[in-house]
Amino acid sequence: MLSVCWFVGYGQEHVEPQAVINMGLRKRGRSEDLGAGGQVRQKGGFCTPWQGISSFIFIFGWHLATRTAAEARRVLFWGLGCYTAACAGSMGAAFVPGTPTFRVDSAEVLDVVRNSHKIRARQGLIDLMCDVYSCKEVPRDRMERAFAPNVTFEDPAVSLVGLAEVMLSLRALKYLDGSASTVLAVTHYNSGASIDVQQRWRIPIFGRFVLKETLFLEFCGETELDELGETTAQVSRIYDLWNRKRLVPLFHVFPRRLNGFCIAAELKLMERWEPMDSGKKQR
Repeated sequence: MLSVCWFVGYGQEHVEPQAVINMGLRKRGRSEDLGAGGQVRQKGGFCTPWQGISSFIFIFGWHLATRTAAEARRVLFWGLGCYTAACAGSMGAAFVPGTPTFRVDSAEVLDVVRNSHKIRARQGLIDLMCDVYSCKEVPRDRMERAFAPNVTFEDPAVSLVGLAEVMLSLRALKYLDGSASTVLAVTHYNSGASIDVQQRWRIPIFGRFVLKETLFLEFCGETELDELGETTAQVSRIYDLWNRKRLVPLFHVFPRRLNGFCIAAELKLMERWEPMDSGKKQR
């Protein structure tokens, strides 16, 4: 590359015919001594030093840009490949036999008789999640009371952070016509509760399929009933475990969070065109 710039730039000697030299000298208003054979040796040709430098910068920049574009394509290719593999591995682990299952220490299980008041206070939150997964219409104000401001949602495909993202995603389930949920069992623990459901999904692209899911809820606040008969506790964390399999921690940081962010952004745009706030309509 340097040799090319040196050839077109300052310092390259070459021999030119007399007619060309005379024409160039007349334009410049200068004269040069003729050498033997009616030819003259010029230094630098028709290029100035600055033209040589600019040519070098242009060629070097073009080479660097081309190389950078190739590296960017290579990084993008490997990035998309790793992202796809991470998503497939995170979701596929829920269907692989032998992967770790979700378990809670038996000492954490609440006694139904001794803690009947606490279980009764949680029932409203349990019913809300069952309605959501049954693809029913759930008013916005009801979900705002049930979920904490910093609530999080995680399943093998997405990770949602914050009340806005969680509400948008859960309330969008009502558009999955034909989906239904059957509650198999509910177990209460000191810090939360698990709901085993048999979910019958009907998704336009994937069609119909049945999936056993475990919804593990973590609560915050005092689990009591107020004067209106509503619970004072809120849901602070939601785990949607497919086939009761634990989430793969390796795939949590980037792919699942990126999926959740993109889904929430898309639903936010959809809400602007077709508001999903049914609470105001019911009033």
